Order: sequence, then C-alpha cells, then structure tokens
Amino acid sequence: MAAKNGTLARLACFFSLLFILLFSPRLYPAACSSSQNQAYEYYWQLENGLKVYFWQTSRYALSTAVLAVKAGSCLESAETSGLTHLLEHSLLFRQKPTNEKSLWQKFKEHGLYLNAHTELESIFFETLFPAELLGTVLNLLSQVVFDFKISEEDLEKEKEVVLKELKEIARDPIKVGMSTIYSLAFPATPYGQPVFGRPEAVKAVSLSALKAHHDRYFKPGQAALVIIGPLDLEKVQKTVKEIFSSLPGNFSDNTALVPSLDSEQSVLVKESRQTELTMNISETYLMAGFLAPAYKTPEHPLMDVLVEILGYGVHPLLYSVFSGYPDLVSSVRVNYFAHSQAGLLLITTITKKEKASIVKRLMRNF
Repeated sequence: MAAKNGTLARLACFFSLLFILLFSPRLYPAACSSSQNQAYEYYWQLENGLKVYFWQTSRYALSTAVLAVKAGSCLESAETSGLTHLLEHSLLFRQKPTNEKSLWQKFKEHGLYLNAHTELESIFFETLFPAELLGTVLNLLSQVVFDFKISEEDLEKEKEVVLKELKEIARDPIKVGMSTIYSLAFPATPYGQPVFGRPEAVKAVSLSALKAHHDRYFKPGQAALVIIGPLDLEKVQKTVKEIFSSLPGNFSDNTALVPSLDSEQSVLVKESRQTELTMNISETYLMAGFLAPAYKTPEHPLMDVLVEILGYGVHPLLYSVFSGYPDLVSSVRVNYFAHSQAGLLLITTITKKEKASIVKRLMRNF
C-alpha cells in the first residue's frame, strides 16, 4: 500500500519501540517527559501480559496504533515456511458472512489507514486515526489480531494473493539477496528461513494448521501495543483496559517464542560462504553479510555507532572506498539488523556487471 514518506518514517520509529517492548522482560507503569518535543512517555502492562507504550504528543495531527505479536517467520520449519505471512494476510483481509461488513471494510468506511507485515521474529499490525476514533480503532484492531474467524474460502483466496506476492518478491534483487544472505549466514537454523515463505509450503497450509499457529502464539502476553498521538492519558488507559483486559493471558504455555541457535550452528555460520544469482535486471548487486551482535547485548549500541560511521553522517567511510573511481557504483548502503539471538551487518553496493570485480576487490580490501 502506498504511503507518504513521513508516515513510513514514523511507522519505522514505532516498530523500533515495539521491538523494545516485545523483548523486555516486564514493563511497569512509568512516565518521563521530553521538553524539546513536548512529549510524555508512559509504560504499563495489563494483567494478561499485554505491554503498552503511550507517547503523548501534539506533534502529529493523526494518532497511530501499532499492535505486534512475537510470532515471526523464525517459528516456522521448511514444511511450514510462509505460514505466518499467510496468517497475516488472512487476518487482515478475511471476509464476514453475507450482509455483514468485513473488518477491513469497517476500517475503510472511517477513512483509516490499515496495514500489516511479517518479520523474522514479530508480526505487526498498524493504523492511523483521528483522536476521536480511539475506541473504535482499538476495538477493531483487537478483533483483527486476536479473533480467528477465518474460513476455508478466506484461506484459499489469500493463498493466491501470497503466491502472487512471492512471484513479485522473486523479481526484487534486494529481497532475494537479503533472503539468500540470511540462509548463508544462518544455515539450518530458524533465522535462515525465508520471511515471506516458500510457494510449495504456502500451498500446503491447512486451515487447522493456521488456527493452531494462531492459538499458540497470538496471546496478549506475547504482544505489545504502541499508541502515539495527541490523546488524553486517562482515556487511553481506560480504553485499552476495556478492550484488551478481557483477553485471556494463557501464561501456562511456556513456549519458546524465539528458537535458540545451538553451538553447532553457531560454529557453522562463522565459515565464509558466497553464491551468485542470475536475474533479468540491468544492474549488478553485490551484497555482503557479517555476523553481528544480538539485540540488547552490550555490543548493540556500539554496532549502531559503527553503522553510522560506515554509511551515514557527513563523510561515510564506505563511500571513501570508491572516491577515486568515478561512476563505479550507483549506490552503497549499510544496515544492521539486530535480533534476539544474533544480528547481521549487511552492505549492499549497486554497480554495472563489467565493474563488479573491481567493486568486489575494493570492498574486500576495505
């Protein structure tokens, strides 16, 4: 779905906040203020385990709500690859019985933005709304995420959509490259599974398997809610409690939500691996991945600083590699992806086929 750059930037910020919430042990009511932005931050947790973060600010005309569940593609096997992505689609676009509007239609009749996406360790559902629709939006969002009312017809329809999306992804060099890098860096581990899934596995998903996955992982105790906007704290707390407190916590299930990478696999990923893929595109992409610190480790903030020095700021070091070679590369990017068990530093350069060997040599020397 199309969105303005400002909206995407804000949502990216919100996802970072959600990631912090999802991987914190427990969060208790607290508040702090930022005089620069006239913003106040509040954290609390419902009895059923739902973590809530509210950023009270008048900086934006619209408010935002993002509900995330710690149930990403790393929970899948080769046989169930794509199940989470398919569940995301099915929850978002499922239909209602005849003469009743779907949840998607109810969002749209209010003129609201609604979207979702699946990542390695989490699945996100986000919406933008005017302040007066807080209760309506949170009620609908709760139904979208926690109510499993998906029919066989819904499932088959969304399988077609997901399979079509997988074909489009297969033509995207960045997405194909990232998926390949992860499979090389984390072979035979949950992190090596493709986030969006494999076509053959998606085709084989049954409604009972989809429901079992939802029942197992989609619980308030495994979720976090972020709300940002010019809203009243007391109203937000009351509304969140009224809508989400009735959901069962199910803390008795001690399921490992993020499978660990055992020592044998950790040794394997330290080996240097490379591959070459052929695609019908005009430019050549060189992508290099390096094992990096996991999320919330002591080295995590150091990696953030290193990435800023390498690829951003006034004089990024990566660009200096090609300073004496005009028109050698058209783009250089560096990204750091931090997950609960491990991280990945990814460097992407775009060049022409005849110049690829030079770029590769310069990058290896650097």
